[in-house]
Amino acid sequence: GDGYLLNDPWEGGTHLPDLTLVVPLFHEAGGRSRVLALAAVSLHHQDVGGLTPGSVPPHATSIFEEGLRIPVVRSHRGGELDATLRAVLMANSRTPGHLEADLQAQWVAADLAAREMRGHAAEHGGAVAFAERCQALLARTEAMTRAALRRAPDGRYEWIDRLDSDGVDDHPVFLQLALVKRADTLAIDFTGSAPQTRGPVNASTASMMSAALYFMRTLAPEAPDNGGCLAPLTLVLPEGSVVNPRFPAAVNARTATVKLAANALLSAWGQEAAAVTMAANAGVAVVLSVGGEADDGKPFHFTEIIASGA
Repeated sequence: GDGYLLNDPWEGGTHLPDLTLVVPLFHEAGGRSRVLALAAVSLHHQDVGGLTPGSVPPHATSIFEEGLRIPVVRSHRGGELDATLRAVLMANSRTPGHLEADLQAQWVAADLAAREMRGHAAEHGGAVAFAERCQALLARTEAMTRAALRRAPDGRYEWIDRLDSDGVDDHPVFLQLALVKRADTLAIDFTGSAPQTRGPVNASTASMMSAALYFMRTLAPEAPDNGGCLAPLTLVLPEGSVVNPRFPAAVNARTATVKLAANALLSAWGQEAAAVTMAANAGVAVVLSVGGEADDGKPFHFTEIIASGA
């Protein structure tokens, strides 16, 4: 019945509207209770405060302008959202009804995971056997990813790309990366990328890890979908850069940087004649966020994400 909530970009979060709920899943057997797994449910919420409705202000220059920042806290006890935390969350949202309902949806999703995982463990020999099966899947994905790397020639492949601006200052923001492939290992090094920006296109380490994970999954797409693909990877994100900003950088538009990084990774790898890689994606998603008061005085909020092709 315990749950833990966070959105802090410096503690594993991405940007403030993305609240991640982590719930330990327990398995009861032989009079003992042990943690079987962790369920993690991440959801983009409609509004968590900040300068503009939707908590994605394009002119923000600090995390403090973007909304309510939540470090890792115990949010639920006995399956119920802590009353004090609930009061703080609701007081900082323009649409508290949406926020409360969506938090409940996250809890329901985690509870479903708990039931599914407990049933799976009971059907397949209990918690120990479940853990062994998980390790086997991780090992299989690692082996398939390393095999794919071994089939590609060793080398160093570089790429430079850029955003037109950071939304605040009118100058390009460069991303520079090098892929260094040796045997069955790969280093992704973003050294040389632009310093962190005043505008909100900075991407936290968790955000950049998502771009790296996406790329690593393209190497052996038939492998089980899990973190085993990251075992051969070394990821270098220079501190104080647009790909690893120092607190209190603005980060709400980090998607632009992450999508550009994904394209840059594909482009760098695609320079190798033996490599088979995916085409670049459109490179941007337009977020239209509108809020205000209806005729009856009640607040409203609407968000539409207009994404292009991949």
